[in-house]
Amino acid sequence: AACPGRCSANGVCDNGICRCILGYSGLDCSIAPAPVLTNATFDGNGLNLYVNFSISTNRAGVSGPLGNCSGIFDAVTVSRLGSGPLCTWTSNMSLIVTFGNGATLLPGQPITVLANAIRDFTNQSPFSSGSVTTVAPINPMAPLVSVVSPYLLGACDTSLTLDARTTTGSGGRPLTYTYSLLVPGGRPNILQQSIQAALTGLSGPVVTLPATLFPYNSQNTIVVTATNYLGQTGSIAVPVYRTDVYNRYPTVIIQASKVLRVRTNEPFALTANASIPCRDGSTLQYAWSRVDNSTGPPLLLNLPTSTSQTLSVPANTFSANAVFIIEVAVSVDNDLNRIGRDRITVYVDPPKNWAQLSFIVGNPNTTAINSNSRLIARRTNITLDASSSEYYDTNNGSYVFAWSCKSLFPRQCGSCLDPDAEAFYLGNSSNPVISLPPSTLQPGTYQFTAAITDKEGRTREANAFVTVVTPQ
Repeated sequence: AACPGRCSANGVCDNGICRCILGYSGLDCSIAPAPVLTNATFDGNGLNLYVNFSISTNRAGVSGPLGNCSGIFDAVTVSRLGSGPLCTWTSNMSLIVTFGNGATLLPGQPITVLANAIRDFTNQSPFSSGSVTTVAPINPMAPLVSVVSPYLLGACDTSLTLDARTTTGSGGRPLTYTYSLLVPGGRPNILQQSIQAALTGLSGPVVTLPATLFPYNSQNTIVVTATNYLGQTGSIAVPVYRTDVYNRYPTVIIQASKVLRVRTNEPFALTANASIPCRDGSTLQYAWSRVDNSTGPPLLLNLPTSTSQTLSVPANTFSANAVFIIEVAVSVDNDLNRIGRDRITVYVDPPKNWAQLSFIVGNPNTTAINSNSRLIARRTNITLDASSSEYYDTNNGSYVFAWSCKSLFPRQCGSCLDPDAEAFYLGNSSNPVISLPPSTLQPGTYQFTAAITDKEGRTREANAFVTVVTPQ
C-alpha cells in the first residue's frame, strides 16, 4: 500500500505506514526535528560567544540579523550575559552573543534556549529546548601587564605605589592581581622575607608599600601578575632601588601606558605626576616635547598646554600612522641641573571607520538615529544620512556618495526596487542625504550601502539595514 506523501522523503514506506528516520515525525514524516544547540564557544578576546544550532532556525521570529537575547535564551542565561548584551544572527544556524557590562558567564557553564521560541526555518518543527555547555576559546588572550611606579626611592620617600590599572587583556571584566618578590636562587634572606610577607595577600590593581621595607642602597624586583576570567595570566617585573642619598631630581611619571595607541581624529590628554622627596616649597615647571626617534632631540610641542602638568592634544594634531615619543621634562625652580623626565611611545592610528550611515525615520526634520538597523512600518518614509562621514586628512567634506540597495530577506524579492537585479543602484550625488517615499519598499529586510569617495579618489563603504513590516 502507498504511504502518505511518500513519507516526504524522510522515511521508509512499510505496508502503507511511514517509518520515519531519526528526528522526523508525523504520519507522512513531514514534521522536521527541532533545532538543537550544538556548541557555544568563547572567542579569544573573551568579548563574544559563538553559538550554533543543528539545523536552520526561524531566528526566534526575527527576520533580520539583530535578535533580542531575552527572546532566544532563558532568564538564567540572559542574567549571565551582562547589561545590554547583543545577539546577532550570522546565519539561520549561527549567532554571536556580545557580552554586556557585568557579564558573569564562564566557560563550563551552560546556556539554555528559551522555551517556545525557536523552531526550524519553516516553522513546522517542534520548539527547540535544552542546554549546551560553553567551552573556552582555543587561543585565549593573556593579560598584557603594565605598571606605573617609580624606579628610585630616595632618602625622603615614605612609600612605594604600584599602579597596574593600565593593564589590558581583561576581556571586559575585572582582573585579579597577585604580587611576589623575585629572589635569585629562590632562597630569600630575612629582609626579603619581610618584603614577601608584605606582598602576600595583596590583590588590587593599586598597592602601596612602606619605603622602610626596602633596605638602603639595594635593589629588589617585584613581580606583578594579572589573571583574567579565562584563566590566562601575564606578568611584569618591576625593579625598585632605594638609596640613602638625597634625591635632588624630581621623580616623574606619565599616567599612561608606556605604549599608547590613539586615533588621529580623537583628542587625548596626558598627565605627569612629579614629586621631590623632602620638598620644601619648591615649584615645578613642565615641558612636553616630541621625539621622532629614541636618540633625536626633543622638540617642544606647539600646543597651549605644552608647559602645563596636563597635556591636552586636540583631534587631528598628528598624522595617521605616525610613531614617535612624547617626553615630559620637569624642572625644579627653573634649575636646568635639576630635571626629571619620563617618556611614552605613541602610535597614531587612522579613524576606525570614517564612513558612517544613519537613519532618519518619519519626519525628515527629526534628529538622526545613530544605528545601523531599524524596524519601520511600510507606510513610513525613510531618510538615509551619511553626513557624519569624514576622512582623517580631508577637511573640506567634498565627497561623492554612490547609493545602492539590495534585499537580504526574503531573497526572492531581488533588489530593493528591481526584482531581477542583485543590487539596485540609486545613483551618485554630492548630497549626503537621500529619501525614499512611504511604501517604496515591500516588507522584508534590506541593506543600504553608501560608497563614499573623497577628492583624492579614495572610496570607503558604510552599510545600514532596515526591516520593513506591514502596519497592524
